[in-house]
Amino acid sequence: MLAPNLYGVIDITGTGHRLTHKEYTDVWFQFNSYLIGPGVVYYPIPLVQLGASLGYSFVANQCSDSFIQAFLPTSNGGVAWSTSVAFDLGKNNHSYLLGIQYFGAYNNVSPDNVSPQTSSFIGVFVKYAFRNKRTQ
Repeated sequence: MLAPNLYGVIDITGTGHRLTHKEYTDVWFQFNSYLIGPGVVYYPIPLVQLGASLGYSFVANQCSDSFIQAFLPTSNGGVAWSTSVAFDLGKNNHSYLLGIQYFGAYNNVSPDNVSPQTSSFIGVFVKYAFRNKRTQ
């Protein structure tokens, strides 16, 4: 615990956007972005958790066609961030979270290094966390 009601975390988050051909459903592309980095969660009141993370990002893109897969952009690294708000429905040291999250990533990709790959989403999540919760 960093301070009362403030916790340090390590965030590992990922997103994938899959595109499928309308007529040839066995042909698809998937663009994946990941975040690995430090973050904080803060409890302004015991029922509400606010979170933010910032860290290193990379991409791992995929395609159903092995020939095209060889030409998909790969990551030269980037930055990603995440913010969230959640209701903490747990008791004592057990946290059951129901919340909403915004995720964003910006990655330089090769082979061209000209067009960055950006990803963002807003999603709903359910999480479990174990933490040393202060009793008030």
